Amino acid sequence: MLLVISGEGNTDVGAISEQDFKPGPMTCFVDQLLKAKTRFSFMETDSVRAVHKKSLEKKAKELKSVTKRGKKTSQETRYFYKNARALARMAQDHSNKEERSAMAVLFRDADTAASGGRGVWIDKFNSMLAGFKDENFDMGVPMLPKPTSEAWILCALRNKYMQCEGIEQESASRKSPKFLKNQLKDFLGVEVTRVLLVEKIEAGEIKAAQIDMPSMEAFKHRCYEVLKNMPKF
Repeated sequence: MLLVISGEGNTDVGAISEQDFKPGPMTCFVDQLLKAKTRFSFMETDSVRAVHKKSLEKKAKELKSVTKRGKKTSQETRYFYKNARALARMAQDHSNKEERSAMAVLFRDADTAASGGRGVWIDKFNSMLAGFKDENFDMGVPMLPKPTSEAWILCALRNKYMQCEGIEQESASRKSPKFLKNQLKDFLGVEVTRVLLVEKIEAGEIKAAQIDMPSMEAFKHRCYEVLKNMPKF
């Protein structure tokens, strides 16, 4: 059983280099949810295969169109769609090479300066699902926090899992790409790093299962759907 995951930076999926991979909080979230259901850990069994954003985008550019009659992918969401297709292909490659089933998780912030104009949240989420589907890959999971992953972290640490839905209404792209990053930094009183967030997760201060926000619930629902179809652990 493999987890093939791709994100945007150190403080979400983790630090990816040619030599190694150092998991970030979003990878820990996936592992938390899986372990709670199956007692199997991707991280503890060296079963995580991280794909750098640049490698994924390069793969996406090489893809040929599979648009079918009556079906179109809007310009605003094509980025998410093609990234999902590319990750599906890479997950299938890992699965074939290692002779193990693979689950693919595509992390993207829904509303940053880079992606704020690319459609509304549900369109982005559905575009990822469509990308996985068009590669005949039914083990793909969109991980699309709204507006950014800091919203999920703030829900756990600052809001203590209470009344978190309002955080999703904060638009990082309208104010600043670092709007929620700055809120999290101000709350913690220190620079927010991958190591700090992972330490808080490992200490039990941040639990994905308890974060009750629409974007997180969509991720968890899809994650659990995929787990039902995975082989027994």
